[in-house]
Amino acid sequence: MLKVRLGNVIKYATMHPDLFNDIWNYFPHNKLGGKSPYEMFKKRYG
Repeated sequence: MLKVRLGNVIKYATMHPDLFNDIWNYFPHNKLGGKSPYEMFKKRYG
């Protein structure tokens, strides 16, 4: 099992914010009915 320390994740996230932004936008969210923000944007604006 891979163990990741929270401090390492936070450090990496601050060094590469674009990567984590992309992950957030393509990850399904419960508040959006299981859809990702990207899917919601694409559905609304084509």
